[in-house]
Amino acid sequence: DSERQEIEDRAYKTEHNHEPADEPDVPAARLLDQLWINRIVRKSHGGGHGMTGALDHDIAPVQRIVLQTAWLLDDEKLADWIALFDADGAYEITSYSPELQRWTPWWSQPLELLRKTVSEVPRHVRDPAKRLHVLSLPMVEVSGDAARSETPFALYRTLPTGESSLYMVGTYHDDLRRFGDGSWRYVRHCARAHTRMLDAFTHLPV
Repeated sequence: DSERQEIEDRAYKTEHNHEPADEPDVPAARLLDQLWINRIVRKSHGGGHGMTGALDHDIAPVQRIVLQTAWLLDDEKLADWIALFDADGAYEITSYSPELQRWTPWWSQPLELLRKTVSEVPRHVRDPAKRLHVLSLPMVEVSGDAARSETPFALYRTLPTGESSLYMVGTYHDDLRRFGDGSWRYVRHCARAHTRMLDAFTHLPV
């Protein structure tokens, strides 16, 4: 449609330096992201077919917690990351096994064991690289006080010497629960890894 064409044209011109973006150092992909954000906002307020309900009341808080999850891991604020889980919550990393033709767990723990594992991270030999998560916009479905979210992600690592490389790509598959105070917590936070060969092992969650 005309809106998509306009944003794609702006993204192309920005990426190829034909004209500056409205903001300094704004990547072209961000302009394309705005298209989908605009559509979600319109639909959430009844301006289209599909998703209904108030974006600010239902969708945005779930998206925010998914993004916050990545930021906390990047900063290694592991106690704050653990606090995003429900008391009955669980964490998983799964990958697809071509031999078994199904997704299989690399790491699967309920909250109590997860808290113990994370607390022991400083005792292990550490990967010295700094990690950075890059997430797409979380796609969220809300039903009452339950929500389901899927978020494609890429995880990069940068060595102390400055070399950066792609470490893992995958999708977060999350189930969340809303509490009486309006906050959301993970019932299940699953990193479904498409990458199966890793440059370096890490004791940190992804």
